[in-house]
Formats: sequence, C-alpha cells, structure tokens
Amino acid sequence: MILRCIECGREYPINEVRYRCDCGDLLEVVHDIEKLKKRVSCRLFDERLAKREFPYNSGVWRYKELVSDIDSKFIISRPEGNTNLYRASKVEEYVGIEDIWLKLSLIHI
Repeated sequence: MILRCIECGREYPINEVRYRCDCGDLLEVVHDIEKLKKRVSCRLFDERLAKREFPYNSGVWRYKELVSDIDSKFIISRPEGNTNLYRASKVEEYVGIEDIWLKLSLIHI
C-alpha cells in the first residue's frame, strides 16, 4: 500500500504523515490488489456486517484492510456508519417528489 499523487504520480510510503503531494495535489491510497485478494473477499466484508465485535461493528472499519494496514488497538471508533435511512413521506408530499429518504446522523456528532 502506498500514497500516490493524482496529478504527478509521485509516490510516498503509506506510513508517512502527508496530506498533499509536494506539487500541491491530492494523494490516493493505492493497494497491491493481488496481495489484497489473498487476504480479503466480499464474503468477509459481508460477514462483518452483522458483527458486534470491535472494530468490525463500524461501517468504516468493516473494510479495515481497504482503509489502512493498522493494528486494531490503535483504532478509535464510535462506531460510525451503518446509519439507518428513513422514508420521509411528509417531505415527499410537501415538495412533490417521490421516494425521499433521510439519514439521521445526530448520533455521530
């Protein structure tokens, strides 16, 4: 896993604390896909969806291997993600649009 500039292609180690490339543009996380395929699968992520154990009860950390190669003891989580959607039928009537859904994220403030 490395950080790569989306503009100039310069690469940095993943463990280097960096927010932008030296050229000023954004960095993306680039995975070794073949190596990753040996460790994870869609099935693994699906199984974690129902987990209550930390950190996999988070909608973010459920995909831990895609986010960062970090030991779970260093993860801080509330847990975020997996917030329910609620049908807003009164809002639909008021604005004249069908199929409006709202996400109540106050719990994560």
